[in-house]
Amino acid sequence: MATLQSELNLPGALAIIGTSNVTILESPGGGVPENLGDHKLIQTDQAVRFDFNWTVQGWMVSLLNPNLRWELRLYYELLGGGEFNVIATQAPAVLNFGQGGTTNPYPPGTTSANFNASMQVNGNSVPDGIFDIVAVLRLVAPQPFPPAPVGPIAAFAEFGMVQYYRVQP
Repeated sequence: MATLQSELNLPGALAIIGTSNVTILESPGGGVPENLGDHKLIQTDQAVRFDFNWTVQGWMVSLLNPNLRWELRLYYELLGGGEFNVIATQAPAVLNFGQGGTTNPYPPGTTSANFNASMQVNGNSVPDGIFDIVAVLRLVAPQPFPPAPVGPIAAFAEFGMVQYYRVQP
């Protein structure tokens, strides 16, 4: 489990707190999912699911624009050989902060809003190598495209170094 880190921490006003879990899914045919926190080895044919849960707390929750979106991205940095663009295999997860329109779904007095998202990196989409994996969470305005950040409302989770390896037949 990795904790979301955020520079935004205005106690009582606005803060992001949260956790993330990563599950290695065995290839089709069975097996028990394993948590990446326990095992840092992944076979290249295994899918990996990243689950995120976070809460925005403080009296400013009810003041945020309901058209804002949460954008969650995964980055894999290949050690010793550059970077691998996992975004090519996994589009960012985008969640609505509110319901759109002109009213915030969190009325005055609301001091907490909970969110969750999952992203999956499919098997056979990451090559052999050792990767440093980081997830980035940002609150963004939907226009102009691509979405633009709306300030210091962001967080990240670092999963550490993980080895992807291919089993030889």
